[in-house]
Amino acid sequence: MRIIAGVTYSMIEKNSQEIIKKSYLYVNAVILVLTLVATLLSPHLAFWGCMLLLLSGFSNVPIFRNLILYIAMIMILFTASSREIGNFGDDMVGTYMPIVYGQLYNNISPLTQLGVEAGYPLYIDILTNFIDLLNPRMVLFLSIALTLLLYSFWLMYFLIPRIEEKNKSLVLVLSLSLFQIGLLSQVLRQEIATPLLLMSVFSWMDAKKIKAIFLITLATLFHSTSLVIFLFFISLPMMKKNLKIILIVFFLIIALAISKTPTLVNAVLNSMHMPFLAYKILYYENAISLPLLQSIIGAKFFILIVLLIIFNRKIYEQYCKYYGEENRLLLDFCLWGALCNIALFALPNAGRLFLVIPSFLIGIIFYPIYLNKPVLIKSGLYIFIAVNLFFPQRLIGGGGGGFELWSAYNWIGNDILYYLDWINS
Repeated sequence: MRIIAGVTYSMIEKNSQEIIKKSYLYVNAVILVLTLVATLLSPHLAFWGCMLLLLSGFSNVPIFRNLILYIAMIMILFTASSREIGNFGDDMVGTYMPIVYGQLYNNISPLTQLGVEAGYPLYIDILTNFIDLLNPRMVLFLSIALTLLLYSFWLMYFLIPRIEEKNKSLVLVLSLSLFQIGLLSQVLRQEIATPLLLMSVFSWMDAKKIKAIFLITLATLFHSTSLVIFLFFISLPMMKKNLKIILIVFFLIIALAISKTPTLVNAVLNSMHMPFLAYKILYYENAISLPLLQSIIGAKFFILIVLLIIFNRKIYEQYCKYYGEENRLLLDFCLWGALCNIALFALPNAGRLFLVIPSFLIGIIFYPIYLNKPVLIKSGLYIFIAVNLFFPQRLIGGGGGGFELWSAYNWIGNDILYYLDWINS
């Protein structure tokens, strides 16, 4: 009787496992079909469908994983390209289109438009030889395309090779999810420069110093802040904790000085023969400092990152011992960079300085925690995907929010590939 009961229990357990396995396959198949349909009718739904596919069994095959990645990139391109243009503080109005008009109507040399940051004007100069850029939507589209090209190159050849095969898809989901909702808010030259910055950082960690210097030079041509961040990164190992704390206090003092007396700071920088930095301060002469509560809300992702690293320090210690000490440098950079950024949040737009951390390195921050708490992180990801599926871009808060953020074409259409029609219009 015991043997029969044992056999019966074993059979029930085996049947249960088969049912679960079949259910898992059916759910994955349904997600695949829905994502394929969404690719034709809604780039928004298709992107988050791709994220679910990356969390499914389909992503275990490298060819399928890469295919899903590239489809997701294309969907980001079209979701971000339809966002509202012209909202307050939009770089499309304040920076990108003046560069285009300056070249087309005033014959201004791209080498003189943004000083040392000649990368983007040169990119526009090349494009104007082949494409009519009078349509701001096309300028936005091509700016995002360049960002995604550089970002995908960094992902595929620098970040993902450092991750275990079975966990590569999860890191892709973590990285792409934050990156997508950021692009729905604004497209910045800093986001174009950041993949180049990260390539230089990873090359430096691999002791490829010449390659790193070349890449950081390219990044600086697109956004000079990249050089500041790179120097901060390579200086971290030489800094003791007290010096790092002093640096955070320095950032806080600078932020308070600029917010209260921007004209005085501007005059001091000019007297020190630093006109380029003084020019950066001009923005704050007419800007209004953010209230404390608004600053805290704006810094929410940085605060979350700091808390994650502090409360999971034992997990990070074990991870660095097992997977390599170079990971410690990246995690230290994320911690101290986030703390410095929090100190700057009283200033409008100054919080962009370490944008690289939540928008690009979030996968590296969550990956060690996932190795110890896989169910918790995966459950959180499913919730995160659901929230962004039904409340797009609300977690960021910049620009237009909700389903109203798309203005050139809607988030969903009745015609197949409707989101391509505007390109020829």
